[in-house]
Amino acid sequence: MDDITAVIEADKAWKCNDIATFFEWISKGLKFNWMNYELYLMLGQYYALTNVNQAYLCFENALFYCSEPNDLKIIKSFITDLFINNIITVRKTAIILLSYNSGQVTKECIQSIRKYNDESTYDLFVIDNASIDGIQDWLKGQQDICCQFNIENKGFPAGCNQGIRLAPVDSDILLLNNDTILTPNALFWLRMGLYESDKVGATGSVSNSAVNYQQVKEEYEEIGQWLEYGRINNIPIKYPYESKGWLVGFAMLVKRTALEKVGYLDERFTPGNYEDNDLSIRLLLEGYKLLLCKNSFIYHYGSKSFKKKSNDYFNLLRINEQKLAMKWEYNYIPYSVVNSYILDAVMPKPGSFNVLEIGCKLGCTLSRISAIFPNAYVIGTEHRERLYKLAKTVINVLGINFEAVIGELDTKRYDYIIIDHSLNSFKYPENVLFNSKHLLNSGGKIILSFNNIDYIGNQDNEGFSLGNIIRILDKLGLYILDIAYIKGEINEKSLKGLCEDEVITDGHILLYTATTFVLTLSTIINI
Repeated sequence: MDDITAVIEADKAWKCNDIATFFEWISKGLKFNWMNYELYLMLGQYYALTNVNQAYLCFENALFYCSEPNDLKIIKSFITDLFINNIITVRKTAIILLSYNSGQVTKECIQSIRKYNDESTYDLFVIDNASIDGIQDWLKGQQDICCQFNIENKGFPAGCNQGIRLAPVDSDILLLNNDTILTPNALFWLRMGLYESDKVGATGSVSNSAVNYQQVKEEYEEIGQWLEYGRINNIPIKYPYESKGWLVGFAMLVKRTALEKVGYLDERFTPGNYEDNDLSIRLLLEGYKLLLCKNSFIYHYGSKSFKKKSNDYFNLLRINEQKLAMKWEYNYIPYSVVNSYILDAVMPKPGSFNVLEIGCKLGCTLSRISAIFPNAYVIGTEHRERLYKLAKTVINVLGINFEAVIGELDTKRYDYIIIDHSLNSFKYPENVLFNSKHLLNSGGKIILSFNNIDYIGNQDNEGFSLGNIIRILDKLGLYILDIAYIKGEINEKSLKGLCEDEVITDGHILLYTATTFVLTLSTIINI
């Protein structure tokens, strides 16, 4: 199979009005040849049925890859017809790049931007934070770059704001780390995500090196292998997006209208870190969605500047997390964590299945489940008002107190009910488990995680003992099908001192060394 075959088969499917097969052949063809302009033209026809902005972006990409004069005329005629019959709101992208004494990686980044993007679709702005490695002289010789040279290092947030102010007011803003390499169509798919709907405020890429669950699972040693991975990853896929509670600023494309509404980067986070969390919070509060584009891969070397002094770097993380919590009078960071043990407990089912999370925090776990299992119906509840205001933009969530009200949830039964580190936020945890049991489907499971109050290192003294939980479960007729735990560090001397007068059983060791328990529950004993 090659891209020419894909064009022929896609054309057949189009004529038969088989839109799903049409899309599949386009995807197969672009995986073989990411520069086939005929396939982008067809992709534009596909999106013209539902989203004219995305159709325009596809036609624009077809122009970029086409060098045949007659075919260029055909593509331009499609664009003309699109503008005659529709209002197109796509903006040019202003790429904001900061440089600071990393000349070689900055050059590689700029070269990748030039190589894989049509020069008519973007403007490039570089803010140099007083580099002394010669990169300034190189930048001054580049005709296609608008530069600003600072006499001192102003840090990441302030430097990005300088670039945003230099950029045309009608351009979207891509905040891009200089230690990145764009792969074919990475920016194209970020833009496609940004114009998925008017509700999207920002999009982000996946990478080989990223936090916030934006890192891909593949592992390669050579940059060339990663670039090849990007080539075959950055293609049309049926479910390209994951709604996020925040996006990492290493490659974050922000819609200009949204940015003007919520404001630029907050410079209190200078020299950098957590300004992307802060911007994400402001976007969510304004009702904008944040989308991770799984078909946009960007290679990332990974914090070349900050991590040169690791102790300073981790101190900065701690300080800026505190600043974020002080600004919002709430620490949102722990509530964006996705518990891998919870994900592992959710098993795929044939057809559709229903997932409910009680106390879903920012909705990030549910959103990840939805991204992994597109056939799942997911919904959450969140009774904490601050969290609910953000979560309702991320995922389908009800702002109800589940221990007292079930409400419209009672219209369905659920295959999985998740209570992830939220039980202790309720006044009556037993009621939460009772209501959960009531909503379980036949054969359904409750996945319950909680901090182990018996763990020797539990300084906060928050959580439940395993014994107390088991007593509640017995009372409600819930049975443990599986138990997992996360082991923490423990002082052997403390352990020995606690247990010297008794026989140390596996049960005792489990209690003393487990920071967190994850229980899978059922109303039926598994024999």
